[in-house]
Amino acid sequence: MRCLVTGGTGYIGSFVVRDLLKAGKEIVCLQRSGVTPTFREVVGEDNVGKVKIIQGDQSNVPQVFDIIRRQGIYLIVFIGYSLPPTSEEQPAYALQVNSVAFTNILEAVRLFGLKRVVWTSSFHALGSAAELYKEPVGDDNAIYRPSMVYGATKAFDEFMARHYFNKYGVDSIGFRLPLTYGVGRWDGVFAAFMDFFRKAALNIPVTTQHANDVENYVYVEDASSVIAQACDIPTTKARVFNLIEGEYTWRHVVEIVRKINPEAQVTLEEEDRGLMTGYPMSYGFPLPTVDATGVRAELGWQPKYTLEEGLRKVLNYFRQKEGMPLC
Repeated sequence: MRCLVTGGTGYIGSFVVRDLLKAGKEIVCLQRSGVTPTFREVVGEDNVGKVKIIQGDQSNVPQVFDIIRRQGIYLIVFIGYSLPPTSEEQPAYALQVNSVAFTNILEAVRLFGLKRVVWTSSFHALGSAAELYKEPVGDDNAIYRPSMVYGATKAFDEFMARHYFNKYGVDSIGFRLPLTYGVGRWDGVFAAFMDFFRKAALNIPVTTQHANDVENYVYVEDASSVIAQACDIPTTKARVFNLIEGEYTWRHVVEIVRKINPEAQVTLEEEDRGLMTGYPMSYGFPLPTVDATGVRAELGWQPKYTLEEGLRKVLNYFRQKEGMPLC
């Protein structure tokens, strides 16, 4: 019996596949791009051959159903999504890949009698909910006010996960992810995010702003470990969990970077001038405070990495690539 992982050779997916392999699982990956450099680096060359990679489209229902039948799939991990900026530039495509495909996966779990789907939502589903709702947002009492197409697709997926559980008993465990950082996230808006840390690590001058913007963070390996864990546990009370290590201002992030590498040439401008090319990009509204105690209570999850420990790994990755002493 095998696990089907959509998006398994992407950024978070590569770490999830690595953790599932460590747990002794047989893995089938359905991925548009095939084997990626990130996948090779994270999983390791010796383990790439242990994973069956099928290039295809997760929104192609006949292909997905055929894979489930032919490969003896018993559980699905759904982490393949259209991310910004693509999701905002091609909303119909994002809806098809993020929401229609997810609904078809739920239907597959129902029709084939699979164990469950483990999947990832996003705090983008909440959007500007803080403007309407001042209390901390819990796991299953979310107020949705997405400001992006991407967030709207995640909000819809959360609804469908609950609908299929309540109406058909289809088991699902979702994780509402914050900014999930770490080595391997090179694309989209994260390209600028990671380039900031690359320059800070290599003592290259870099200027940033939005000092007081707040963001929730979790290190990618802390996210992947609990996603892998959710494949084996009994069903949970909550259908989706808030997953964060902590909430930090960008000023705090810069202070941590300077602490890790005192030679980092980072200039933090106090005056914000609206949206910037680099990172962070201002949301333009306060993010809601979240209650992340549920995943700790039900799953016993505790993050292994603080923000400082995670950023140290990121900075040292870049320094090691250039033959520089580690921080």
